[in-house]
Amino acid sequence: MTGPITPRLTPIPVDGTTPCGRVAPDAARPCAEPARWHIQWLPGHGSFACAAHMAEARRLFAYVDRHQVGPDCNMPGALWSAGRCAVPRGQARAA
Repeated sequence: MTGPITPRLTPIPVDGTTPCGRVAPDAARPCAEPARWHIQWLPGHGSFACAAHMAEARRLFAYVDRHQVGPDCNMPGALWSAGRCAVPRGQARAA
């Protein structure tokens, strides 16, 4: 997802890591620094950002919500709820 209100991003990885997904306009690869923030651009669309790229997002782009990266952010089945990511009750044990 990219456009006038969102930066160039890479999808959130499904391997449990939380790297910054910002791809600068002149770069071929994402930043990949450890993420500090989880940004919700639109419902169902998010990315991770390091501190520097979160500051850039706050200045330049529109987003719905953000929170500091936590242990549930990259868990399968996690949902954005009340300003944070959470795995629904019972789902964590189903794996």
